[in-house]
Amino acid sequence: MTDNILIDIIVPVYNGGRYIRKFCDMFSLQSDPKVRIVFVDDGSTDETLRILHNIESSAEFPMRVLHQNNGGISKAVNAGIDASNAQYLTFFDIDDICSADYVRSLTECAGDMEFDVLVFKRRLLYHPSESVPAGPLEKPGLIDKEELLRDVLFDTARFGNIHNILVKRDFINRSKLRLPEGYAYYEDYDFMYRTYAAAEKIRFLDKWLYGYIVRSEGSVMSAYSPEKFKCMVLFKDLEKTLEKQVPRFAPLFKKYALPRIYWSLLWQTALVSPSYRSFMSFIDETEAEEYLKRLKGFPEQKVTLLTSLFFFSKRLYYIIARTFGKRYTSLRTADEDTLRKAAAVCPKPAE
Repeated sequence: MTDNILIDIIVPVYNGGRYIRKFCDMFSLQSDPKVRIVFVDDGSTDETLRILHNIESSAEFPMRVLHQNNGGISKAVNAGIDASNAQYLTFFDIDDICSADYVRSLTECAGDMEFDVLVFKRRLLYHPSESVPAGPLEKPGLIDKEELLRDVLFDTARFGNIHNILVKRDFINRSKLRLPEGYAYYEDYDFMYRTYAAAEKIRFLDKWLYGYIVRSEGSVMSAYSPEKFKCMVLFKDLEKTLEKQVPRFAPLFKKYALPRIYWSLLWQTALVSPSYRSFMSFIDETEAEEYLKRLKGFPEQKVTLLTSLFFFSKRLYYIIARTFGKRYTSLRTADEDTLRKAAAVCPKPAE
């Protein structure tokens, strides 16, 4: 059976034992012998590995369990890529969901047409009870990589992740594409941009298939950490790659990509700052004005509105972030030392 695998779904897992059975039930309902789930246990300290091995013996779908010492999500995903012998690869988080026709949609596309990358849409879900509805499958058309890269840059909600791509394994290996290891954040952005930039044939399926559940409690993405600012360096490295492979898109990326990430992190900094004074110190040290002035003309309204507010009154920006932003986040107040560390590792705009 393994010799006939069309698609490997790579699922890194770290202490995700409480999600595994629900995840497996979801895929049992749309089992296909040509689609295998490759779980990569990243040195979990809970019941993850035991649960996976128990399910493996009676699973209603092809599955494989890999194990590694804890090394981070990038290393786990890369281990799954290296171990795969499928024709195509896609990626999934253990605590997310998909449409009921996710497997059928991907297998039909992979079996009927040629592409390096197939891109489909993901939906952000703010409650686990929400779903991704199934719908008719339309034939995915070819899309220009520059057009796609612009969509990714300006619409991260739909396109900003590796979970909504189906990639040919030979293309990945030929292009030497792997997630950068040693980074806790934005490693998926790096892989996604490099994949699109290297691809010769990209198809777009205008269909919601993946449901990304936005979790506030216990999520690494919801934490305020200096590591987020340190990992911004990935975008600086991407600028060089895009200049070589997609030169017409590169100036747009250079203008907006890093400032857009900084814009989001600045808002988080306002939320967690122990005082207005500490927030102002952060602004000065990271050269916030130099970052934000590059966002003039950015097509996302909330970005331009809050950027304008920042330049109008930094104190008012701070007050509004603290007043209204707290309703939609679980971020806790940080100490002065955390803000100093974040500012120290944040790349300067001119670097």
